[in-house]
Amino acid sequence: MEPMLNDLAFHPELVHRAMAKLTEGVLRALRAAEDSGLLTTNHHEPMFCSDPVNGVPADGKVRLRNLWTAANSQEFELVSPNMQDEFLLSYQRPIFQQFGAVQYGCCENLTHKTDIVLRIPNLRVFVCSAWTDLDRVIEACGTGYTIMWRQSAAAVVFPDDLAPIRRHLEEGLRRLQGYHY
Repeated sequence: MEPMLNDLAFHPELVHRAMAKLTEGVLRALRAAEDSGLLTTNHHEPMFCSDPVNGVPADGKVRLRNLWTAANSQEFELVSPNMQDEFLLSYQRPIFQQFGAVQYGCCENLTHKTDIVLRIPNLRVFVCSAWTDLDRVIEACGTGYTIMWRQSAAAVVFPDDLAPIRRHLEEGLRRLQGYHY
């Protein structure tokens, strides 16, 4: 991670070249997958659980616009929103545009990056980690997105006492009332 962070600051042109090449390769692979005719729907997967994305294709041929994709930015948590937008999201957006629905986030703190995340095309699910300010995400997302609110896995897996976990969960669910979560 340290070399990448250094490159963002001291060799930005190198990072841009690398990200452009990676994006080109991903887009080429996506086109090949779609052209193969072998894509199958993924709206029924546990992390998505939705109606078919953009309806059921009349010809039966599933395209990227009929699929969900999920991505995150954990490696970019330490950089500013502007740097994340410049060096990551600007390269992810063309990929996301290919898909019908996007889920974004994982374990990173997106508290100060809600605005740039909400500019993702086809965003449907904003993942709010245990480190992201839930109230800020609720305010930013409103009822326009689904909030996937996550508790700290470390706190949930081996608790000595379930009472604090229960209180945290109940408080979060109370705050999420009236929103999609």
